[in-house]
Amino acid sequence: MFDLNSLEPFIGYWSGESEVSVNPWTKSGLNKGRWAFRFDDARKNVIDDYEQSGPDGSGFDGHGVFCADPDSEDLCGFWFDDRGFPPFNPLRGQWHDNKLVLHGDSPRGHSRSTLYVENKVLFYIVERRLPDSEDYTDILRGRYDRNSF
Repeated sequence: MFDLNSLEPFIGYWSGESEVSVNPWTKSGLNKGRWAFRFDDARKNVIDDYEQSGPDGSGFDGHGVFCADPDSEDLCGFWFDDRGFPPFNPLRGQWHDNKLVLHGDSPRGHSRSTLYVENKVLFYIVERRLPDSEDYTDILRGRYDRNSF
């Protein structure tokens, strides 16, 4: 089973900037973003909250839950956001080269999300592969510094 304690480096508050690429779901451009990661009281799940704001006032809010799949070695993630698409299937992932890589499938295509902490900076990359394509394209690339808010 995936060791949830390995997510300890993410726990806390982060703020920074992200570059959102052209996509069908949200406005592109440079955005400010804030993350909060925490364990639930039983330390059986990691809960994350994300908010993003663009210079034009546009925004994006999301909430995630990570849990260890007891029947596999996978970390599972469920994502809920203000776009309203339900999480049909969990994101599934593992550590690869000190990066947490999660894959997901939905009617909107295949996603790959990568999170890692390097030199006390949180990096978050979201890529999407549309159903009629073989290549991933960037949706978001973010860099966040640890802080307290």
